[in-house]
Amino acid sequence: MIKIYNLNNYIKREMAYGGHDCSKKAIIFNNENWFIKYPRINHQSSVEEYIGSMIYQKMGLLTQKVKLGIINNILVVICKDFLFTQFYLQTQSFITSIQ
Repeated sequence: MIKIYNLNNYIKREMAYGGHDCSKKAIIFNNENWFIKYPRINHQSSVEEYIGSMIYQKMGLLTQKVKLGIINNILVVICKDFLFTQFYLQTQSFITSIQ
């Protein structure tokens, strides 16, 4: 069974995230840094991202850790923030700009 977390009372952090897909907000979840990804139009994108990540994990591929949550009656996906680990990704435009 998939657990859906109530995120209305989680501590928010001051952190900015790039990307054009959706709005993102940083939170503390289970004493770790995570971020909420709000769906663009409907809840479907949150479910698709969650399922896609779970499939890749089952295949043995490294992927972001994700969970589903509800905040202000909106179904969202939350992702573990990998910016605070030893590995992180940069956008292609950032990499090109520093070359």
